[in-house]
Amino acid sequence: LTLNDIEGDEGNCAFEDIAVDEDSGDEDAEAQELANARTISEDLANDTIPFVLEAPEHLSEFTSLVEGRSDELTITIIKRIVASNYPTLKEENKAKAATFYIVLLKYMVKMYSQGTLSKLVLDAGCKQLFSLTKHISKPIYTHFLDVINSLKQLLSTSQSKSLSSVMSRRYVIYLYLLQRVYPVTDYKHAIMTPLHMLINWSLSACVIRHLADVKVGVFLCNFVLQCGKGRYAPETAYFLNQIMKCLTAKQTRKTQEYVSNFRIRCDALVENAESVKPLSVPDLYKNGTSKSDVLYAVLATIRTAMRQHQDFTGFAGIFHELVESLKLLSSNLEEDKADQ
Repeated sequence: LTLNDIEGDEGNCAFEDIAVDEDSGDEDAEAQELANARTISEDLANDTIPFVLEAPEHLSEFTSLVEGRSDELTITIIKRIVASNYPTLKEENKAKAATFYIVLLKYMVKMYSQGTLSKLVLDAGCKQLFSLTKHISKPIYTHFLDVINSLKQLLSTSQSKSLSSVMSRRYVIYLYLLQRVYPVTDYKHAIMTPLHMLINWSLSACVIRHLADVKVGVFLCNFVLQCGKGRYAPETAYFLNQIMKCLTAKQTRKTQEYVSNFRIRCDALVENAESVKPLSVPDLYKNGTSKSDVLYAVLATIRTAMRQHQDFTGFAGIFHELVESLKLLSSNLEEDKADQ
């Protein structure tokens, strides 16, 4: 298997739902809205929701408002709350909009972590968050800074723990939402820049023991690559290189030549499979994920990293070890195939 065998366009992400939407009103989203117009109109035929809605101040209040409603009506409620309390209408709306921003964010994190938030509501919610961000930046910055500080504190005291236990489902979903709300091309951004540093720290410091750790690590590598285009992060190359070393390390039934902070056996990553598919964010903490899907994500991420950095002056030096590991892995697979 070579990098060219992994199908997809240049820049295609190993995770099917992490690709950055640089245009908040992209054509695909509009086409999706038009395609659902008939079902939406049918749902709204019995709509008793007021056009002017007060902004909920608590998560429980908003949850009770949308509970049991269809995705289309949930989106309608979100849009009407934002429109009724938009910060530019009057000065006092800024505080209301800031409160609802946090409420909506917490709702999306909670529902997504439970696997009950549809992509339709997720996309619509992110668009509303994006539209509010520039008008109420200070309270939003304070909230996300608290999240970053809590992650920093956790990393500083938990470096011997596994990556998936430190970067919990809550933090991963926050990352997923952040890269859809904040610009990804600003290298001096007050939120995204320190966040990248913390992610790189976690990739190099946390222990990799289980398949879930690899999945979370590959997700974080993709996050850095998608949100830091044009910027080299050595920790990403390090993480991918360590995975390849684990795949090619000498092993017996009882022992394995462990590499650095990686404590995972080769057979925890390899299995026979007839087909593979891209991972999604909800797959990160599921136990039934195919090992082949994870390995596919690793190889696709390596491809993305190489393509993004191919114009770097030090490209050959950066990826030399990784390329050698790929060659060795390919050679080992050919030998196994010949033995069979």
